[in-house]
Amino acid sequence: MARRWVCERFALGDGLFVRGHELVLGDNVFAPRSVLEFCRLRREANSCCPLLTSLVGDMIRFWRHVLAGSWDQSLTYGFDHSRTLRQSKAKVAGIQMCLVRRNRRGHRLELLLYFEVELKEVHLKEGYYIMDPVKAVNMVDENTICVAAILGSTLTGEFEDVKLLNELLTKKNKETGWETPIHVDAASGGFIAPFLYPDLEWDFRLPLVKSINVSGHKYGLVYAGVGWVVWRSKDDLPEELIFHINYLGSDQPTFTLNFSRGASQIIAQYYQFIRLGFEGYKNIMENCKENARVLKQGIEKMGRFEIVSKDVGVPLLAFALKDSNSGHTVFEISESLRRFGWIIPAYTMPPDAQHVAVLRVVIREEFSHSLAERLISDIEKVLKEMDASPGRVSVQEKQKVGAHSVQKSARETEEEVTRQWRRFVDGRKTSGVC
Repeated sequence: MARRWVCERFALGDGLFVRGHELVLGDNVFAPRSVLEFCRLRREANSCCPLLTSLVGDMIRFWRHVLAGSWDQSLTYGFDHSRTLRQSKAKVAGIQMCLVRRNRRGHRLELLLYFEVELKEVHLKEGYYIMDPVKAVNMVDENTICVAAILGSTLTGEFEDVKLLNELLTKKNKETGWETPIHVDAASGGFIAPFLYPDLEWDFRLPLVKSINVSGHKYGLVYAGVGWVVWRSKDDLPEELIFHINYLGSDQPTFTLNFSRGASQIIAQYYQFIRLGFEGYKNIMENCKENARVLKQGIEKMGRFEIVSKDVGVPLLAFALKDSNSGHTVFEISESLRRFGWIIPAYTMPPDAQHVAVLRVVIREEFSHSLAERLISDIEKVLKEMDASPGRVSVQEKQKVGAHSVQKSARETEEEVTRQWRRFVDGRKTSGVC
């Protein structure tokens, strides 16, 4: 018996997604088990399975609708890859500088190495953990590839002000005659903002936004390994970067850096689009936001933490200890929570704010209200245990202070404790990658 999914708000053309209509899906075509069947099929094998080409085309129409009129797109293997593709396009023009904020990811270092690009970084500061548009635009010169804004900071989940960046950069371009564009790294926020903050202008509604990358395996709700990079128009993607091959039986244009990959994630992404629709994604994101609110209220009631993350952004909670002189750190809390089954990262902020150490909880679809309450309870247990024992580094620090008869400031103490724990954490690291 065929399954029927109602697509309520996607009107993407070609009769595939129509408001209020039903799309009939065969039992064995798009069911979750079909994802496993497509693992053995290469994404590039269009002649063997024309269905894949059709599905990618359908998803392009989805992105046109969500991202306010995009026209060209490339399927990539992960968000790091998709961002690198965008920068490689800019490098063809002979300009060699990319401007981002300081908390870069590893793929940006790969970009420097592979494409010989100079990276300019806007340093953060305590209390302001996203890129300052004014500082960013002041650093732009005639060799700048683009300014990369992040919609959903890895550190705090906050959205950078792409609209203000567009306004300031437009003014500078008019004054100088340059054509510096904006790339939006929406790896996490690309599946958040359209559903929770539809009036927020960050996408192709802004003239200087030429490309956007989105991760399907974060809030796109698909298995790890699928990402999307979307260009404003075909004019923004040079033809010389597109390669055509026909040895698989038909013409296959390709722009990705890695060629052979499985088709399973494509099927999974398509299945989620059809199964959930606009209202489905919206309901999930609203639920994540509500659970983040519940967790935030519980953490605030303890009176021991300062909330670093913002209400508008990715549904996550980043928080730091208020008392930096207790001898206890967020690293100690993170380690203690493992006994209760929680893997919660603790980390320091980038340079100019590296003395600030925080814990971060990312709220995913499966993180329920009851789990939020359980986590709050477990954190309270850890705090009680910490209060009953001296900090692991506090005794050493007090001895040093007594020996030198010097009263350190709260910031100096926090920096010293953070350095101690960073050495401790680095010593326990394995070769695993997260």
